Amino acid sequence: MKKLLLLILLGLCAWVVQAQTVSLSPNPFDKDQEITVTVSNFNPQTEWGVSELYLWAWYFETNGTNAINPSDTGTDFNNSPETARFTNNGDGTYSYSFIPSVFYDATDIDRIGFLIKSQDGSRQTQDFLFDVGAFQLVLNSPSAGTTVLDAGETLSIEAVIGQTADFTLLANGAQVDTQNDITTYSNAYVINENTTFVLEATNGTDTESVTFDALIRPTVTEEPLPLGLLDGINLDPSDPTRATLVLFAPGKEFVHVIGDFNNWSVNGSYLMKKDSSQDRFWLELTGLTPQTNHMFQYLVNLDITIADPYSTTILDEFDDGFIDDATYPNLPEYPSGRTTQAVTLLRTGDPEFVWSDATLNFEKPKVTDLVVYELLIRDFDERHSFDAVRSRLDYLQDLGINAIELMPVSEFDGNDSWGYNPSFHMALDKYYGTPTAFKQFIEECHGRGIAVILDVVYNHGTGQHPYFRLWNTSGGGFDGVATAENPFFNAEPRHSFNVFNDFNHQSQATRDYVNRTVRYWIEEYRIDGFRWDLT
Repeated sequence: MKKLLLLILLGLCAWVVQAQTVSLSPNPFDKDQEITVTVSNFNPQTEWGVSELYLWAWYFETNGTNAINPSDTGTDFNNSPETARFTNNGDGTYSYSFIPSVFYDATDIDRIGFLIKSQDGSRQTQDFLFDVGAFQLVLNSPSAGTTVLDAGETLSIEAVIGQTADFTLLANGAQVDTQNDITTYSNAYVINENTTFVLEATNGTDTESVTFDALIRPTVTEEPLPLGLLDGINLDPSDPTRATLVLFAPGKEFVHVIGDFNNWSVNGSYLMKKDSSQDRFWLELTGLTPQTNHMFQYLVNLDITIADPYSTTILDEFDDGFIDDATYPNLPEYPSGRTTQAVTLLRTGDPEFVWSDATLNFEKPKVTDLVVYELLIRDFDERHSFDAVRSRLDYLQDLGINAIELMPVSEFDGNDSWGYNPSFHMALDKYYGTPTAFKQFIEECHGRGIAVILDVVYNHGTGQHPYFRLWNTSGGGFDGVATAENPFFNAEPRHSFNVFNDFNHQSQATRDYVNRTVRYWIEEYRIDGFRWDLT
């Protein structure tokens, strides 16, 4: 329900408040019960340049998928009424109280949602969603779905429910505890093996349950990183059944590789080795099938799942379904039901693209002689593809140009964008076509004496960027800010024009990342030059 309108399409985004704490009390709650939203640890004047906060809210009916807005928060996201304004409590907190059934003017309310924003909508938080009903089970501890412990450690389990209930705790399917006629449940459970817990609460007619895991910390093998390996995917030129993965992850304890080759499961055989002296994890994959669409992710500390930051192609569970076969023939199918979030595509044994002499010997125009056509593939042709632009090069050449500057083509959030919201700087966005189609476009341009320049965005990365997610205040989510441990991103932007998450260019890690990814576009695609955004 976050209302970004067309801002993403314009290469901009609404600013998101990062460090706030937003709480709801009481929780659980019923639709006829007054609840209070409280914002703390946040100074809107300092962070947003505004003095007031406003609520934007919606709700879902039972079995409903469409969000319905109440009139109290207005109908114009960019001009909230005073009825939606938070109360400044004078102690650094802001609050807004309402009774859901009255506020939403409805009786069938299954879930409520809201975000906090500036009055003009230029600043906003993430979305917050809550189930409605007094008989809702809320797990307060553990706070994460997966907790990693040493064998023999104790897991604290605490939960509350809005009505008296009988509780049952299951560990790996076996009943291990019952507590009756209570509203608050607590237990201290000693962990000696990987355990999946199910906590159930029943009042005789209704049952609520939550599931969570406690996993034993694995033993990591310390072994030096083999010479010559780069971060990301390292193919073996002499053996297409092998590939070595390398992940730079300072401060992380252990990393598993999950993918189609191990049924997307946590397996000790796919626990990466660690070279602590270089802050890197690495693992050689064997038994791969050449010219096959293998897929994988890193599972870091059994908590955060990311695609490889140096992916050259990523698969997306939401966006890929909107890419047609004409644009990207035989697009690999996302492994739905096996994992979530971005997945890295891994292929071995593919024949190399054969560049013509026109490209290998291409002489770039002098900078002083450039006649540049800036081109957004999405808008230049309704087919929005490299092939579509290639088919119209006669038109561009007749204009008298000798260079085409493509607005960003590296992987960005969504499909419909100017491209200034990058998430994977070394992956080609599939909405424009295949890597082969892009190379054929460059070949044709060079054959006509036209240089190809890429617009690149290294000022920032979106919340999907793996290196942002590994060290942020949302525990690996897309929101929050970079923590002090993040070797790539600043917690606070360094300039007033910043959007998304600001790269720390004083960091050697960022410099290495930029160098590696820029070099890739030159070597893999024979790119002639770059236009640097927000330098």
